[in-house]
Amino acid sequence: MIIIRDDMFGDISRRPELVALSLDFLEETKWSCTPDPEKMWEYLGLCGADPNFTTHCAVDTETGSIIGYSIGSALHTFSKEPTGYTQFLYVRPEYRNYYTARKLLKATHDSLVDLGCFVIFASSVSDISTRISRAFSGIIRRLGYINEGENYGWRRR
Repeated sequence: MIIIRDDMFGDISRRPELVALSLDFLEETKWSCTPDPEKMWEYLGLCGADPNFTTHCAVDTETGSIIGYSIGSALHTFSKEPTGYTQFLYVRPEYRNYYTARKLLKATHDSLVDLGCFVIFASSVSDISTRISRAFSGIIRRLGYINEGENYGWRRR
């Protein structure tokens, strides 16, 4: 059974699997960056400590392993109400048929709504595969999101 928890980022030093998941994400994607575990620790720790960020982990209750996580942020950019962003979502490949991504995205969405976000942006920019991007789009649509354009990314080659 997979459960979603929102209390696992507090002491990041006890969660080395979050960095391992981040490294897996970078390896699986076509991102041409140089992974830096120290920067990952720093970023994940900041997300866990900042009340404007939402953090959720998917946990396999049989093994106790964290098998995925999501990060959202509620930022005040141009309005009194914060704008929500789904910043990160990753689920281990062997758990992708268990509604895990959907549960993580729903938990992130609900937390961002609770933080007062009037609009929430979610995008798939991982380049893992067309199938994964389509699945992400389907989950997002089922949560009530509408297509508001395209995302573009530039990468140093």
